[in-house]
Amino acid sequence: SALSTSVNYASSSGTATSGADFTAASGTLSFAPGVTSRTITISLTNDTLTEASETFNISLSAPVNATVADGLGVGTVIDNDTPPQGRDIALTTLEDTPVVFGLSHFLMNDAEQGNNVNPSVVRIDTLPNNGSLYLNGVLVTAGQVISAADIASGLLSFQPAPEANGSNYANFSFSVRDASGLYDAVPNAVTVNVTPVSDGAPMAGNDAFVTTLGT
Repeated sequence: SALSTSVNYASSSGTATSGADFTAASGTLSFAPGVTSRTITISLTNDTLTEASETFNISLSAPVNATVADGLGVGTVIDNDTPPQGRDIALTTLEDTPVVFGLSHFLMNDAEQGNNVNPSVVRIDTLPNNGSLYLNGVLVTAGQVISAADIASGLLSFQPAPEANGSNYANFSFSVRDASGLYDAVPNAVTVNVTPVSDGAPMAGNDAFVTTLGT
């Protein structure tokens, strides 16, 4: 157009809810002569809910020096809250030798943070069926959440029972949490194999005793 034009706009809820999923916006768009497009910015609410994509509406009204051919636009909110994916772990240790866990044991893939990244925390979902799991020398409980800092400091460890060994000796499960607060959809499994250690051949010695003749 050779003339300056303007049009009013306003947002409204679709499957996305104003105030919960996005911030309502309204105003007037002004167009200088020859300008054919303007941008409307809608602020989205970043939550930790895993949701399907949702929509909101933008309506145009009260044009000046112009005609609105299609007064309704639809915007789509694409969910960014994809749960992280941890991985199962298989470890082998010697009999009577603890396993000290590090963050490298709990790497995860995450849609927002990338692949092979450290979790924010690790939650122990189930306890070992054999042996014991400790955090800084204290027995871990089912459901306990352990910080990445504690794991990086070497405070999480597994101790086999004394003299115990075997393939698939112990199993427990855990979930990783990403920076947005989401855990794995399915817990990951830890398998601990314990290799026997020879204690050496038994040693025998001569017996010595004293007796008195004639008794």
